[in-house]
Amino acid sequence: IQHLYARNKKVEWLAHKNRAKGKYYNSSISPDDLEQMAKKLNKCMQFDKPWLSDQLSLDTLSKVTGLSKHHITQVCNNYFHKTFYQYVNEFRIEKAKEMISDRSNTRSLLDIAYDCGFSSKSSFNRYFKIYTNNTPSGFRKLGRQSTVKNQ
Repeated sequence: IQHLYARNKKVEWLAHKNRAKGKYYNSSISPDDLEQMAKKLNKCMQFDKPWLSDQLSLDTLSKVTGLSKHHITQVCNNYFHKTFYQYVNEFRIEKAKEMISDRSNTRSLLDIAYDCGFSSKSSFNRYFKIYTNNTPSGFRKLGRQSTVKNQ
């Protein structure tokens, strides 16, 4: 009997250890609810584009989406496996890449940075390099070179 008790305790301990991984291990949000919140958040980001504002915060996004700040953070971390700012900056960088690649767009890189929701050139350059392994100006040059080669 003692052996069975100890074995059951070990199974319970291992289950707790596996559950305890991650920041939100005590969360009562089901995987289905998490997925629904992620879809709602993504839809808002794609259509309302709150990330275009350099003043975007968890508070602001919470008001726009109707999701709590805690739930937004949990969706970013557990569903998208990113921090809130990584999630937001991916949208910004994708828009910046699109604008830089558009040959008819003659705006400066600084203007593009501001248009995409960045509050400074240094943060724009830093995040652009992280996500693309290239600087914005290097990305622009590569795009122009490839266009010339294709003509």
